[in-house]
Amino acid sequence: MHRMFPRLMMLWFLITVVACGSGSPPASTVRRVVITPGTFLLTTAGQTRQLTAVAYDAQGQPVQTPLSWSSTAAAQLSVDAGGQVTAHSLGSAQIVAEAGGVRSAPAFAVVAQPRPGALLVTDAEVLRIGPPLNRPAGVYPGVGTRYEVNLSGVSDVPVGTAVLAAETAAVAGKVVSSRVEGASLVVLLEQVPLPALFDRYHLDWTIDLSPYDI
Repeated sequence: MHRMFPRLMMLWFLITVVACGSGSPPASTVRRVVITPGTFLLTTAGQTRQLTAVAYDAQGQPVQTPLSWSSTAAAQLSVDAGGQVTAHSLGSAQIVAEAGGVRSAPAFAVVAQPRPGALLVTDAEVLRIGPPLNRPAGVYPGVGTRYEVNLSGVSDVPVGTAVLAAETAAVAGKVVSSRVEGASLVVLLEQVPLPALFDRYHLDWTIDLSPYDI
């Protein structure tokens, strides 16, 4: 029996390699999938945005495994096998990546037409977002709330300009005032209704909250 043991171990090893695949880990190791960026805005048909997705195991380590992508509204925003999203028409969609039977939380995508002269800022251009300046602590910000945003690479923004985040930064509002502070431009924004920021838009998201601890 002791002579057979090494052969049995070798046979078990070969079966395991064949079953799991020598080039990638078993799909069951995936515990979560994360998409970046989680939100973004496109403004014209034909515009694209490249998304990335990473699968993680139970220990929080990245897992090399195939990913599939899908869109809830492919007629408005489609996504290809490499995670590139393309805008086709006015609308909104949730983009999801899946690996090993595990679906990511959705990335929220919008195709909308901003007001003329609107300034779209990337995450890299937003250095700091200040707290609400005219809301009591614990009161959820809404229309009329003012806050300051430090911008990099922006020299001047006229009063009344609509400022919108093109990615994930929580920035949206109209400029009340601005000042130069060091190497950044500090802009005082006021939250306004959506029609004051966009000429045309259509949001239609049905969000399944069951996977989340609320």
